Amino acid sequence: MNNEFLDEFTSSRKNQPNSKMLIEFNQRRNYIDEGTYVGFVEGPDDRNFYSSVKSNDNLRSINKDNYIYSNNDSKENRGKKGVIVMYNYINNRFPYYLDKCVFIVDHDYNGLDNYDVINKDAITVTKAYAFENYFLMEDNVRKIFHYFNIDDDFDNFMKKLNYFLYDVSEFIRLKSTITNNKFLHVNTIYSNNQIFTFDFGQKDYFKFDYMEKENENMLNVIKRNQGGYKYYKNKTDKFTNKVDWVRGHDIYNFLSEYLKQIHNKELNNEKVYKSIVKLLDVDIEVKDGEGTVLK
Repeated sequence: MNNEFLDEFTSSRKNQPNSKMLIEFNQRRNYIDEGTYVGFVEGPDDRNFYSSVKSNDNLRSINKDNYIYSNNDSKENRGKKGVIVMYNYINNRFPYYLDKCVFIVDHDYNGLDNYDVINKDAITVTKAYAFENYFLMEDNVRKIFHYFNIDDDFDNFMKKLNYFLYDVSEFIRLKSTITNNKFLHVNTIYSNNQIFTFDFGQKDYFKFDYMEKENENMLNVIKRNQGGYKYYKNKTDKFTNKVDWVRGHDIYNFLSEYLKQIHNKELNNEKVYKSIVKLLDVDIEVKDGEGTVLK
């Protein structure tokens, strides 16, 4: 009996909405103007990005003040899971508000796989790994370089980017395998922030010593699991040599560090950042909480 109670209590905690998101939703739910939406996103960076987008009319239906994101209390559901738990909560408790809500999450490597979602069609998911990847789509890179008046360096940057994508392909294959196989558990040696430190000198290639050691660490674990190794060998090529599937934070840092080191341009300046996001093409199919694509 005690075990049943503990299981029920644990399940309840796992499905409890993030307190910040819940409070802010309760403050807004009765004051949503006609034709506008409340947007639930993973964090403040997501809010800053989506609220600045001008190329997607559906995102413009969400007023900046109506974006809600989780706090960073590790004891609560936050980030991607926080958005999904909040969707499930509203679906169960306040379903009549679903058509006034938008729930946006990063795809990562696994989309909505391994998440308990009442209706997966009601969640808006980025087409690439994360929202940061939109900065590195080729046409958007052209716009960014034009904004900074460095068009003549576009080809050189793209060459370095392609070298980088090649260098990290194996790392991405291994990471995606770990993410998509719940029985694989790896104690990482180095974090992504330790691995991806960029020095844009004269070389067109990059050498990430920590990445090679981390690759070996992950591969050793994967080889001990038949299903994981089969996934790695047969289903991970789609993640290689593509800007879409490098972790958003890492690929964004590649661009921002290049601009800073080579051209002394600061992408992370708040005013510059917002101005550039307004220029970007952001291809994302935005749906309300009932799964209807906004028009």
